[in-house]
Amino acid sequence: MDVSWEPVEPGEVTGVLLGYEIRYWKDGDKEEAADRVRTAGLVTSAHVTGLNPSTNYHVSVRAYNRAGTGPPSPSTNVTTTRPPPKRPPGNISWTFSGSTVSIKWDPVVARADESAVTGYKV
Repeated sequence: MDVSWEPVEPGEVTGVLLGYEIRYWKDGDKEEAADRVRTAGLVTSAHVTGLNPSTNYHVSVRAYNRAGTGPPSPSTNVTTTRPPPKRPPGNISWTFSGSTVSIKWDPVVARADESAVTGYKV
């Protein structure tokens, strides 16, 4: 999940801004048990990994300095996507003709709990 935010205005920070803390927790879990990711300096975006697919999360951001963390932003709800299909394409075949290679395969049909196939990488 990619998270981005507007920076805290310089006049709103007491001391030196060390970075931001992203807090995220599953819907139904207590906010106090939130997982955290910290950025350093003036970075205003972060990539959060290790999330469960098809899951609703609450996300908030707050600044921190040597004295601790500031107040959190209002939380935003985000739902992660379904995982990609687990099965590979079937009946793969290829032919050569001069400097051209033609590749054919049976399409992958995603199950109900998987993301739809939108393309293939060769």
